[in-house]
Amino acid sequence: MDRGAKLRNQTRRAALSSERRENRSAFTDRLLAVLGGCPGFAEGGTRPPVFLAALSGGADSTAMVAALAAIRDSAGTPGSGGAFPFVLRCLHVNHNIRGRDECFGDERRVVSLCKTLSVPLRIHRIRPGAVKAYARLRGTGIEAAARHFRYGALRTEARRKGASAILVAHTRDDLLETILMAVLRGAGPAGLGAMAAFSAEPGGGLSVPPVARPLLETTRAEVENYLAERGLSYSTDSSNDDIRFLRNRIRRVFVPFLDREFPHWRTPLLSLNKTQAAVAAFLASEAPRRLPWNREGETLFVAEADFFAQSPALREEALFQALDDLCRIRALPSAAEPRGFRPRRAALRPFAAGEKATLDLGPFRLERKNGRITAGAREDSAFDGIRGSRKGFSVLIKSPGLYKLEKLTLRFFPADTTTERPAASGFFASFPLVARSLERNVEIRDRDGRAAIAGFQGEIVWRRGKSRNGSCIGVVELPEGSGGPETAAKKPSGE
Repeated sequence: MDRGAKLRNQTRRAALSSERRENRSAFTDRLLAVLGGCPGFAEGGTRPPVFLAALSGGADSTAMVAALAAIRDSAGTPGSGGAFPFVLRCLHVNHNIRGRDECFGDERRVVSLCKTLSVPLRIHRIRPGAVKAYARLRGTGIEAAARHFRYGALRTEARRKGASAILVAHTRDDLLETILMAVLRGAGPAGLGAMAAFSAEPGGGLSVPPVARPLLETTRAEVENYLAERGLSYSTDSSNDDIRFLRNRIRRVFVPFLDREFPHWRTPLLSLNKTQAAVAAFLASEAPRRLPWNREGETLFVAEADFFAQSPALREEALFQALDDLCRIRALPSAAEPRGFRPRRAALRPFAAGEKATLDLGPFRLERKNGRITAGAREDSAFDGIRGSRKGFSVLIKSPGLYKLEKLTLRFFPADTTTERPAASGFFASFPLVARSLERNVEIRDRDGRAAIAGFQGEIVWRRGKSRNGSCIGVVELPEGSGGPETAAKKPSGE
């Protein structure tokens, strides 16, 4: 090779290297622009802020963690973009809803990545079958149920480590897919304006830090380019190809159609998202100011004249907020939780418009009478629980033994007879307990306020207060040949 050819090759390699550095800089700069508003990130302090990143091992979260580690390593140095030092930690949640090889392959990949990047990692494993059981019992999809467990683990770890923010790797593509899902479902302003760069985690409370989305201005293609330039591998979730899930159908079918027929659809949809987010924020702040609910026992009320003096949108928002308050009063899952109580706006609209004087919504009733708009529990007491399950039979459990309720057999042992919790269908509790049949399952509560839901297939899903100790261990069994619900709760028999 002559000297001129060598010089041209060297120039070409130098130009390519420079282009890659510029691309990496553009990627991290965009990430920094979003993350710059995160509490503690752009402010000095006596202790560096802690950021907890959700790391699945997929392309998006791998790129996010790698870029954050690079920013962390250069923080406080010239050219760092003004970022102050921070602590980066990762949490990987193994949902155990795919094959064992795939799930544990993801674990090995994230362990290797975090070791290379010197990022502390914690792995949280969900009991096999728990996600699917929760989805069946709550009537939701697998993805929503997995999100419930994942965010629960993130909240717990964030509190444990004193994190300033929980970081998730949603990209602009994820945002666009979410908006399309909201449009197809007929969502209101809150749904159409969902997925902000920073948001309070639903159901988290004041002790849980906000959720930050550093990649929200970044496309999936840019993520993949960044990973290729850095030579980083990532996992591919096999369920992403399953078009039974709405998001996958949108990604695989609807988005390609829009790209082909309406190539500029992304810009107006993102504009819609920002507009509706502003509308949702206005309604959420104005409704309690203009229509503050008064409380009498477990009933909320507001003057009818004040209610109808407001615009229809504010009236609807006030009703949503009243229903959320009632859920908190009665310790029921609200709209902030997966499959919590959140009726469709179209169902509320006739009452909010004054076309109906009474409206029953699951366990609650809205009424217009005696100059008041009231929201409270249904007077007939036929409903109990978020899905409107009718009350059924119940049995008081005071001692070890065998109990039958509906199609389930509940067997209780003294806690000192075994040291391990039975697998999928076992739980610790304390006597006395009350087992009550609902429409689709059985609820079990003990004296300490711990509650479990037992499905008619024998699985257990904890709603509140899961524990590893108690005076007894219960096992849920599904008797062979069980054809239908028992006609009455039977008293315990000896072992």
